[in-house]
Amino acid sequence: MVENRRHGQLAGAADGAGMKAGRMANWSKRLVKAALPFALHPRGLLAAEVAHKTKLRLIGGAFKGMSYLDSSLGSELVPKLLGLYERELTPIIEEIIAMKPAVVIDIGAAEGYFAVGLAVRIPGVRIVAFEMDERGRSMIAELARRNSVLGRIDIRGKCEPETLRNTIDEVGDCVIICDSEGYEDPLLNPAVVQALGRLPILVEVHEFIISGMGQELRRRFAPTHCITEIAAEHRAADEYPYDSLRRKLIPKRFVEYIVNDSRPAGMFWLWLLPKQRGGSAG
Repeated sequence: MVENRRHGQLAGAADGAGMKAGRMANWSKRLVKAALPFALHPRGLLAAEVAHKTKLRLIGGAFKGMSYLDSSLGSELVPKLLGLYERELTPIIEEIIAMKPAVVIDIGAAEGYFAVGLAVRIPGVRIVAFEMDERGRSMIAELARRNSVLGRIDIRGKCEPETLRNTIDEVGDCVIICDSEGYEDPLLNPAVVQALGRLPILVEVHEFIISGMGQELRRRFAPTHCITEIAAEHRAADEYPYDSLRRKLIPKRFVEYIVNDSRPAGMFWLWLLPKQRGGSAG
């Protein structure tokens, strides 16, 4: 654009027209997306097919067999039902289950995938599920009811550092799972919540929201924890298991986008295991 301006007002006018056309095209795309019902969007079409094929039961992953909802909050339903959702974490989830914790604190619980899944897998565990979205809290309760664990899940609203500190004081030793869309910065600070220095923590790091967040968490927890990084893996479109006409009519790029949970590239998690528990760096 700068180069065009050197050629005078005519080029500048052409630039302005091009930018205006681009804005109009983007506006048109947003309008079409808004006007197109979810059921007719590729996401909705695949979600309906997978929901029907699986009968709303997870067919893979750490929580295989769990009864599920017909929608999800802030993520794609399809990879959850297919057992593709965050499958990189399966060894860590199995490690948490083997610990047999009395309490798990789930921060950013969404509709309850981990909160309810762990309640199903760990007999007698108490789950404290923090979710700031009111709809999400209702979904957690419904998912827990469907899996007969509602009595062991304490559903709460937004988690602030003081809230986390008080909750840990209330429940004692526990495991923490955190997916707070960048809010891990104020929450997971052992200088503010001292008890974090002795607890296992699984955190999804949102570098695309806060650049350098992973490095900062490593700095904070290196004195007390062994730290393992788990990188997100790419899912191929052919991991969608149903060779239906519906699937064939949907462009491959849409299928790939959906089985990858619509995630940005470069996502990763940190598994923070206290050294006093015998953790080792990964």
